[in-house]
Amino acid sequence: MLTQLKKGYEKLSAVDLFSPAIFFPFVLFCYHLFGNIFDHSRSDVFGLKYSTYPLIIVALVVYYVVYYFVNKKKVMLPSISAPWFYKLFYLGVSVLTVVGLLSLIYLFSTGQIGILDESIRRNINPKLNFLSAFFWFGYLILITEYITKKQLSQKAAIKVLVLSSIFVLALYVLIGYRTNLFMIVFTLVLFFHYSFRRFSFRVVAIMLIVISVAFSAFGHMRVANEDKTVAFNKAPVQAVKLDNKTKTAIAKTKEMPEWFKTVTAEFVNGKIVLGRIIEYTHTNGTMHGELHLSAFKTVLPGENLSPRSIVTDKVNHFSENGIPVTREGRTTTPSLLGQLFLDGGYILLIIGIAFISFLLTAIYNKLKATNQSHYKISYAFITTLLVICVHTGLLDVIFFIFFVGMILYSLIKKQDSIKTK
Repeated sequence: MLTQLKKGYEKLSAVDLFSPAIFFPFVLFCYHLFGNIFDHSRSDVFGLKYSTYPLIIVALVVYYVVYYFVNKKKVMLPSISAPWFYKLFYLGVSVLTVVGLLSLIYLFSTGQIGILDESIRRNINPKLNFLSAFFWFGYLILITEYITKKQLSQKAAIKVLVLSSIFVLALYVLIGYRTNLFMIVFTLVLFFHYSFRRFSFRVVAIMLIVISVAFSAFGHMRVANEDKTVAFNKAPVQAVKLDNKTKTAIAKTKEMPEWFKTVTAEFVNGKIVLGRIIEYTHTNGTMHGELHLSAFKTVLPGENLSPRSIVTDKVNHFSENGIPVTREGRTTTPSLLGQLFLDGGYILLIIGIAFISFLLTAIYNKLKATNQSHYKISYAFITTLLVICVHTGLLDVIFFIFFVGMILYSLIKKQDSIKTK
């Protein structure tokens, strides 16, 4: 028995766990599954009426059908060999990286350090916050370009990567946003996996658990340490109508240990929001593209409602007992499935998941065929971004830009790779 288990473990460790066949669909499935199994009456507080399982099943079936055909036909993204395209891209990234760094410096110099208090983080200058993200995006591309061009040894490359990453991470810890930190850490983890040493199943499992708990705890810490004397942080007292079912559900949630609530909060919140989105579309229909369009309107002159504010309004609209899913002053992340379903129902859900499956598989096929560094960082970045979007959705203009930027980067034809010894 032990021998069979050992052989099974060895076979599992030989599989690339970060491949498009496993990693993204596994995270998508686990995120929504955990939201359901760790609920413990929390969704009953909000009176959810619809199951989220149909959306999950459709998404996974579509993903694997597209993956099967793209992988079977060995479809790869095309390559652009024009030198001017690479030079223009590299110059643009360099300029934006400098702009991002200057924006960060200005934020810190004016006391906009989000880690100090939630009221500060939520009110950071939006334009500077937008521009500051270009620094870590550019860093990921430029540092891998530097390692590749210098043909550093594996030991030297890892040293440069780790030390520079610690510095960059420290800057974004001060900002207080988890997304930036997760993007940097996990993109580099995947890049390391494909460039230097592949991680075993045990290491990947431990890594996922540690990172999930750490980021949940980070979010909990921000809320727990809010300065309640600041008006923004005070939860407004609203009149609520609690029936016996709601009272029972609230009592059950209070029985849960605080650490359990902290660790499972993101999963359960995702389920609650997705359930409310399904309820909204059943009653009012889909938004027919207006949600995605609103993301781009946020960069236009004038006052425009952000897509997350729109989602928040939709999910709080059905609060029969007066208990909002999201408290006043905060916004709601719709999840990737929720975003697609709210804006276009099952049609947009199928199109969106099919595109994701095609893109990840096509870039991965190129990575395996060439082993070039820019395919590694492109695949690592896009995979990480989409994994985050499983919870947050892809509604920020800055991430649209990064998403398109990395796709363009993966189209460049180069003849270099990082040393593995």
